Amino acid sequence: MFKKFLLKIADMFGFTRNGKYVSDYLHKANMRSGIFMAGVVAILEAWLVIRQHQKYIIPQTQSGVNYFESLFNNTSLFWLLMVMGISMLIYCLYYISPNKQNKKYLIAILITSVIGISLCCLLPLEKRIKSFNPNRMVDTVLLIILYSSILLFHIATIIATITRYKGRHFEWLHSVLIITIFATCLLIFGIRVSYGDFTSVITVDGVTVANPDYKEIICFLMMAIYVGCLLIWRPYISVAILGAIFLGFYFMLKSFDPNIRYFPDGDQVNYITFFISLAMISVSIFSQRRLEAQKDEKLERLATIDELTGLYTFQYYLTLVQEKIDSGEAKEKEWLYLFMNISNFKVYNDQRGYTAGNIFLKKVGSILTTQFPGSIISRQSDDKFVAFVKSENFSANLEQMRAKVRDLDKDIKPNILVGGCLFDNKSEDPHTTIEKARYAYAESKRQNKNAYLQYDKEMHDKYILVQYIVSKVDEAVENDWVVGYYQPVVYSKDRKLCGVECLARWDDPKYGFLNPGIFIPALEDANLAYKIDLKMLEIVCKNMR
Repeated sequence: MFKKFLLKIADMFGFTRNGKYVSDYLHKANMRSGIFMAGVVAILEAWLVIRQHQKYIIPQTQSGVNYFESLFNNTSLFWLLMVMGISMLIYCLYYISPNKQNKKYLIAILITSVIGISLCCLLPLEKRIKSFNPNRMVDTVLLIILYSSILLFHIATIIATITRYKGRHFEWLHSVLIITIFATCLLIFGIRVSYGDFTSVITVDGVTVANPDYKEIICFLMMAIYVGCLLIWRPYISVAILGAIFLGFYFMLKSFDPNIRYFPDGDQVNYITFFISLAMISVSIFSQRRLEAQKDEKLERLATIDELTGLYTFQYYLTLVQEKIDSGEAKEKEWLYLFMNISNFKVYNDQRGYTAGNIFLKKVGSILTTQFPGSIISRQSDDKFVAFVKSENFSANLEQMRAKVRDLDKDIKPNILVGGCLFDNKSEDPHTTIEKARYAYAESKRQNKNAYLQYDKEMHDKYILVQYIVSKVDEAVENDWVVGYYQPVVYSKDRKLCGVECLARWDDPKYGFLNPGIFIPALEDANLAYKIDLKMLEIVCKNMR
């Protein structure tokens, strides 16, 4: 019981291992949160720059102070955070974008990061550094740490962006690093502003006293909320970072001279309560996100993976093939579309039972995966499979695959009939090309061949004709392109006419008389032959009347 409790606690704080799908989901959710947080930071800092400009810079400039000096002294940190927020915003958008080779994001991130690095190099101009005061040691150290953290953030962002653009691995690790540094910068900024405000003093009648008008102490809590919304992928990391920062800030406030500024007991309790609340919120958001990820994973698996064989579903197969073509991984004339059907499978089901039949289909799926590694394979329906495979060594792999399938049952001797179509047209829809491979399979079956047939020019012309027949059957019936030809039936004993058989003939305005051996099987395969039957019934009834 106690062990289950510990496991529950470990699971709640993110100590248990997540699957790849859940981990990716959590990282992307974090980056989506990063978009909003970075946007808020950038907008807030832009507003503060405008506010400082109106409140301090314009009056100081009017009193004779150099404009750029006043601008830097009053807004340097706001500019740093605004550029960092913009850079983080663009990086998060780039991370969740499916296109890794997007040059617009790459250029935008490089520009903002270079601007941020340039601003960090202006640290020596800070008046707090130039006029170093030992009594303000903590404030100066925090300022240096903040500049250094922002500089590190921009350098890490450049490296992570270039790495992702070149398609290298561990981009999730880079995202964790970027968002952690970003969160750390926010916390350091919050500590520095709040601590500087808490320790600010004024001189009244020659006596140094605490500044009664201190309101920016809340800045640290605001930044803590931002960070609590960002560091969600592992609650124990959130709690550890926030705990360390809160504890450090707590001792910083406690160590200040109580004769000048006393840290009230009520504020101490509020700080601790706020930290506990924020930690619990982080745990709650993590639990909710992970639950959503697990549900999405189940739904996606149902939509993408065939439950019986573990192969891809047909619709997802088409999507993967199209992605492979669009990405340039599939080269023309180097890949094949295959349509495969198991012969004697009905016999197998009748003799062995449906449970054994399902096991047999699983084994066939495993054989296909093993025999054609790196291919995209799907069970289209029932005992029909489709695949997108490399043409290199295809014949040898095909024969080995068929031999393995035959070996699954020595008595029934099942086999796989295969039709193929070479990938040589990037603009053609994969579904259309699979239909061509299926047509090649049907031709092989129609000719009673046990060999592999590949879609070729002759077959293509016939395929185009078949598609024409299927699409024009309604028009042919309405416009009387389909006519009846009577064939006599003669009694062989006395050679007398005993009846007639009405045969359908298609006199097409484009192709002329079509071969019944082509248009009738084409309509039968499309389940449209009944339209010809009804037309012939109408013709015969009219003639009889």
